[in-house]
Amino acid sequence: MATRKEHVLPLIRSLGIAHHLSEPAEELVDVEGKKVTNSQYNSWLKNDGLLTSWLLRNMSKAILSMITGANTSQQVWCSLEEQLLPMTKDKKAHVKDQLFSLKKWLLSNDEYI
Repeated sequence: MATRKEHVLPLIRSLGIAHHLSEPAEELVDVEGKKVTNSQYNSWLKNDGLLTSWLLRNMSKAILSMITGANTSQQVWCSLEEQLLPMTKDKKAHVKDQLFSLKKWLLSNDEYI
């Protein structure tokens, strides 16, 4: 069964907005060492608002309650990974342990299944 991330990430990529999962610098340093405004930052910021809104709108209330202070899609994504990935790994390990502890006695795999 595919996870939500496996459902969402291909859509984000297909829309050409995967770069929103990392935030660009608001200012850059030019060849002379001077700080200059990143001309793409404002465009990124507007589009990121749409992606952030979409991500949040597609979450359950239980998941939304886990995300606090996230203002960008990157912050939302990182918060979810930070909080949910350990649970997923723990669940995977638990299921794996359960599978290994199954006993089928003297039955063949086909008979057991």
